[in-house]
Amino acid sequence: MHQLFHAQKRMRERNNITRGFQWIGSDGWADRLDVVDDVEDEAAGSFSIRIHSPKVESFDSYYFSLHPDNHTVNPWFRDFWQQKFKCQLTVPKDDLETHVCSGNENLTMNYEQDPKLSQVVNSIRVVALALKALYNDRCKDNATSCTDLMAINGTLLYRYMINVTFVDQFQQEIFFDSNGDPPAWYDILNYIGKEGFRMAGYFRQFRSGSYHLNMSDDTLMFYDKSNAIPESVCSQACKVGQRQRETVACCWICESCADQQIVNYTTNQCENCSLGFWPDENRTSCYALPHEYLSGLGTIVALGFAGFGIIATGLTIIVFLHHNQTPVVKSTTRELSYIILSGIGCCYAASFAILARPTFASCFITRILPPIAFSIIYAALLTKTNRIARILAGSKKRILTKKPRFLSTFSQVVITWILVGIECFIVGVGVLREMPRAGFDPHHLPNRLVLECSTTSTAFLTPFLWDLFLISLCTLYAVKTRNLPENFNEAKFIGFTMYCTLVVWSAFIVLHLGTSNKALTMSFSFSLSASIALVLLFFPKLYIILLHPEKNVRASYTTTKLIRCHFGNSQGLGDSAKHLSSKTRTSTQSLSFSTATRTASVHIGTPGRHDAGTQTDGVGRFSRTFSLVGKKTVDEDVLRLIESCRKYQDEKLHSSVSNLLLEEPREDEEIGTLLADSIDSGMRTLLSTVARPPAVVAKPSSNNHNSEDGFEQRR
Repeated sequence: MHQLFHAQKRMRERNNITRGFQWIGSDGWADRLDVVDDVEDEAAGSFSIRIHSPKVESFDSYYFSLHPDNHTVNPWFRDFWQQKFKCQLTVPKDDLETHVCSGNENLTMNYEQDPKLSQVVNSIRVVALALKALYNDRCKDNATSCTDLMAINGTLLYRYMINVTFVDQFQQEIFFDSNGDPPAWYDILNYIGKEGFRMAGYFRQFRSGSYHLNMSDDTLMFYDKSNAIPESVCSQACKVGQRQRETVACCWICESCADQQIVNYTTNQCENCSLGFWPDENRTSCYALPHEYLSGLGTIVALGFAGFGIIATGLTIIVFLHHNQTPVVKSTTRELSYIILSGIGCCYAASFAILARPTFASCFITRILPPIAFSIIYAALLTKTNRIARILAGSKKRILTKKPRFLSTFSQVVITWILVGIECFIVGVGVLREMPRAGFDPHHLPNRLVLECSTTSTAFLTPFLWDLFLISLCTLYAVKTRNLPENFNEAKFIGFTMYCTLVVWSAFIVLHLGTSNKALTMSFSFSLSASIALVLLFFPKLYIILLHPEKNVRASYTTTKLIRCHFGNSQGLGDSAKHLSSKTRTSTQSLSFSTATRTASVHIGTPGRHDAGTQTDGVGRFSRTFSLVGKKTVDEDVLRLIESCRKYQDEKLHSSVSNLLLEEPREDEEIGTLLADSIDSGMRTLLSTVARPPAVVAKPSSNNHNSEDGFEQRR
């Protein structure tokens, strides 16, 4: 041990960061101070073991009384005396160098009782008791002389010694086991430096075979000069979920098993749990995982949103049915409106299938209902916007020769269901190619079994491409019809609906491809798209129906003033008059003039009945044609009349669109007031101009418009 302490000292002198070792010595060191001589700092905090040997108090008085003169029984005592005091009791007379004992030597000088003295006492007692037992067995009849004792050997005596048992003066029970070992009783010593050894505890064995260890808690010192107990193991114990792998350098190293593996401590191997099973807390066995499906606050909010949307859609349908014959409802093509509302309701209802526990039925509904529901909405909107666009394109012609085709309600409904049928065909093909089924979400495997509808993103999103195509066409037509008159601006709301829908669908596609909770994303996206259509298309109409019924009249959805202005020479005027009189019954007013040889004519007509739907009145049908030939320059009032005609001609383009957009277009267009006050004033000015020289002659008009001067009135 002394050499080990020196080696540690040299190592720490070379490297200051090297920690010391925790030394534990055997009973060979015990409490010997020579072992720690000159290495007290290195040995501080070490522990040693000493055989338990209490101090024999009675021995000191006996030992101090011994002297060579009075202790002649022990033949070796004189040698002990001479060795201890380094002197000789007797020397030759001629030996003058050897030190002679003076007789004043005292055994109390530098005396310290040997710690093993009690063990020596007990050892002598064991031998004595063994000999006594041997004598009693072999010499029962002859107490003074026994020849049998002369034949004994050590083996025989050993057998008697291991059978000796007694309790010594320190109440220690002495006995021997089959190996000849006495009961273990050791004192545990703690070396604390130059202060010496301190009693740290003891270890004791009892005759019953039990053991007892007692250690002090507060007075211990370890290698780092603290009372913190150091940890010393061959290898650290492995944690839960780790296996031991034996190595050459140390006892073992710990290797962590995968999350889905258990530890077989018999073979020290990691074993996989089957799919659908997961290791328990101790990582020793697998248990079956429960089947889960997504739920929580997000699901509750999504279902609440969808439920509120269904209620709002149902109330909208009820209001529309109650006011089915009003202009607001009729102007929106009632049948298409009800088709759109049914599609919106289906979109809301799809959330209940999407967020339900995944089964074949719920997955089948989730697969087919959303794309078909959206196709119902956007096919009807596309049909409506296409009708508006065709009417607007036809109204831009100078003369509307024929009414655009497929504008009737029946045609619009048939076109809508044809477009929906295409979507149904696409969905049917997709379902046949990849049947919907319930499976487990791979994002949560293998530690959780979360049910979901197992459908590839391609198979799910493909039917929505047709819906996206319909949305794109609706947006295109909404842009083309954005400048309709103020009294019919449904195209603007359709445009706003399409713009918002494109934004929502763009976000939906990105989220569907990138998120793990696809069901919740679909539910919110579908409900939000349906809400956009419901709010922007129908809430403005509900606002008029419920809060402003005074606006729910036909006059707010039709234009009642029609004016046509025609400019040309007198020959062209005649041809035009013939054409207009035979073309339609629509009242027209045409005016043409010339500063030299050109003619000016005005053709005026008014309606002949009252229409409560349009709130216009008429007193009869008549037409007037005025022709003027002369070289007089037209004054400013006539010019204002011509400018008014031009402006009204532009307004006519939009007003014809509004009349055509009504749900039930009339065969005979109704005409309101003939001209504004400014036009009446212009007519008076024109007549006064005719009355000035050169004279203007008024005569019944004939088919010949080539006369130089003439005024014609037809009634």
